[in-house]
Amino acid sequence: MLVGDVQGKGMAAVEVVGLLLSSYRRAVRSGVPLESLPGYLDEGLREDLVDLEENGAPGTVDSRPVETEFLERFVTAVVVDIVDDGGTVRIANCGHPPPLLIRGDRVIPLLPDVPELPLGLGDLCRGGHHVDSYDLALGDILLLYTDGVIEARNAEGAFYPLADRLAYWTRDTPAVLLEDVRNDLTMYSPTGLGDDIAMVALQRVA
Repeated sequence: MLVGDVQGKGMAAVEVVGLLLSSYRRAVRSGVPLESLPGYLDEGLREDLVDLEENGAPGTVDSRPVETEFLERFVTAVVVDIVDDGGTVRIANCGHPPPLLIRGDRVIPLLPDVPELPLGLGDLCRGGHHVDSYDLALGDILLLYTDGVIEARNAEGAFYPLADRLAYWTRDTPAVLLEDVRNDLTMYSPTGLGDDIAMVALQRVA
């Protein structure tokens, strides 16, 4: 599973999403292992962005300077793999907010052991990518989200404290949990959310 967030807004960001999703689908069909997947996605995204800059988007007449627009784009992402027995989750974090693990009454941020750059910036770092592994107990819920959630602000300008708020809903099912967070965000930010948000909640039930 891939959850990501493209830097920037507008149609250019939508095009970058399309490029990344196409690369991800190719990787899945080809059976690229998790350890190699971030590098595969990063290389494919950078190549596609260069091509898009040099040749323009399909259906356009003008091409844009290679130094601008698309080459400045990157994608924060987490790639998640649940081992077959359901007892282990493996996570490759590419500069994305850490997933949150709800276990009983606790909310545990799954911070990466080795910080990594977002996809699209791989030419600035070492080769390879670190993958973290965590145990999943029966009933555990894993919450994945984009930074639009934790960057929502209240009337005083304070960021939304997602991990703290989740402590109120540790007994929720995944569907109810997502609804509670969405409603709470709406009340927390009375003037509206400043960014798109996405959330995914997974629970081990067997």
